[in-house]
Amino acid sequence: MQSFNAPYLNIESLFYLIFQFFQGLGDLLSILFSSSSWAVIQGYAILIEIIFVPALFYSIYQLLQVRKRQREAFLNLFKVAVEPGSENEKGWEDITGHLESENEAQWKLAIIDADKVLEDALKRAGYLGVGVGELLKDAEGKHGFRSLQEAWEAHKVRNRIAHEAGFELTKREARRAVELYKQAIDSLLVL
Repeated sequence: MQSFNAPYLNIESLFYLIFQFFQGLGDLLSILFSSSSWAVIQGYAILIEIIFVPALFYSIYQLLQVRKRQREAFLNLFKVAVEPGSENEKGWEDITGHLESENEAQWKLAIIDADKVLEDALKRAGYLGVGVGELLKDAEGKHGFRSLQEAWEAHKVRNRIAHEAGFELTKREARRAVELYKQAIDSLLVL
């Protein structure tokens, strides 16, 4: 192996090499940015813009169309009482009919029926669980369900009916709970 043994360091030669490097770099940049080369670069840039800008807008338009179709398909799954005479509309008529009664047992039945409609709506919305309580817990971990607190409040009334012997329900409480169920179900429709 040969070793390099320099008896002296020529600083003038080192600076001359550095000068030549930057002079070459300057020459290269002047060639690139000369009027004829710059015109070629601009031409390529314009060609790229002509091709890719419309492609970008077309892609955005198609993405918006796909999202619109997905939203429509999703909303069609959750139509609760849109079509007259539908099963769900009849269910809400039964619920409101139970509320019009002067019998406390009918009010409790209205709340239990509304809880069942909410359970169906939550399942259709893609939440996972057995029963409304588990479905609402699954909804807590996800964003988008605006009336989650209302659903919990209404479901707590249903749980008191189902689990507390001798629970007395007023007509006002029953109406409030059914209204909370309605808000929760309506908010599931706009997800």
